[in-house]
Amino acid sequence: MAKNHNPAPELKGTAEKFAQMDREAAVTAGAALLIAVFFWLAIYLFKDSTVTFLSLPLWFMLSCVGGYFFSIACVYVLIKRFMRNFNLD
Repeated sequence: MAKNHNPAPELKGTAEKFAQMDREAAVTAGAALLIAVFFWLAIYLFKDSTVTFLSLPLWFMLSCVGGYFFSIACVYVLIKRFMRNFNLD
């Protein structure tokens, strides 16, 4: 027998819902800033390196490919820790 599971918890009022959306927007903007800093820091720190990986410079692999995986990790953390599923009604 299937359980009646409501994945969308009730937030009490409109103000509480907007406060939750504001928190989600703020942490998403913070994550975007963190990803941009990671990208530029990887380029800056490894720009003079002579190491290559798959015939590409290390700074490129760390900033672009590493940044891609870093952004996936950031989105995973955002979804698991900060986002809440709730009804907008």
